[in-house]
Amino acid sequence: MSRDLAFRRVLDEVWAHYRGNAGPLISLAAVVFLPVAFLTALLENSSPVAGILTQLLLSGPTTFLYAGLAAPVVVRARTGGLPAEPGDMLDSVQPIASSLLLAGLIWVIVAVIGFAALVVPGVIWVTVTLLTASTITLERRGVIESFGRSRDLVRGNGTTVFAILLALGVALIIAGLVLEAIGNAIGGAAGAFIGSWLAAVLTAPPAGLLPTVVFLDLGGEVEAIEPGGEQPEDEEDKAGEEDEEDKTAEPGGSDEQKDDEDDEAGEGSEGEQRTEGRDGERESAPAEDTGAERAER
Repeated sequence: MSRDLAFRRVLDEVWAHYRGNAGPLISLAAVVFLPVAFLTALLENSSPVAGILTQLLLSGPTTFLYAGLAAPVVVRARTGGLPAEPGDMLDSVQPIASSLLLAGLIWVIVAVIGFAALVVPGVIWVTVTLLTASTITLERRGVIESFGRSRDLVRGNGTTVFAILLALGVALIIAGLVLEAIGNAIGGAAGAFIGSWLAAVLTAPPAGLLPTVVFLDLGGEVEAIEPGGEQPEDEEDKAGEEDEEDKTAEPGGSDEQKDDEDDEAGEGSEGEQRTEGRDGERESAPAEDTGAERAER
């Protein structure tokens, strides 16, 4: 269900999700952005330009992949389910990881061309495609279709979406520069690697959470992630079957049990009748003998 897109509330919700789920978010970010940080640090020593281009090219796919991983955190919190664990986050992305990586690659290439051309096309592209990763993850749409779906959701709210992106982006860029400066102070390739990696790991969660928060606010649908905290359907069916079995096992039993009891009762009564008949024959026999003896006398 959609609701008004409020600048302050969206940012507050993003930070609230980050604080409440820092463990899973940071641990997965550490894994996702480790190769990027390593390659960037390795290439920057030999060719700074190559390092920058590599980091820029890989930023799109990794950012989209991480946005997909972060989506269950927001969905679980919105639906009141159990907090998302790393396993839940990985399960949500596994079937569509290739789509997220491809979409991220397309996104960053178009963004670079747009910013290099006149800046404005790049700004528009980044704004209208903000929800692409969330659309792929939550609605299971195709890559190209997801770009169009994101544009449709953002339409009419472009100014607010851009303002949110600008505010969060500036804050994350400043934080990233500070962390990279700390790494560079160490010196050498190790320092560059540590700084780049820490910057990516600690700034990735807000950037990954934002698309899903905005996506849900603008009316996006959730079709692929379970809310969590509810009994699975299979277990519910089993529980229902067990309840039915318990009911049939209550006093009175089932129809088959009743038929068996009736048959046993009938056999018992027939046995009693046969016994009574034999006893009557035994009692009448002495009486007949007595009558015969009197006739002889």
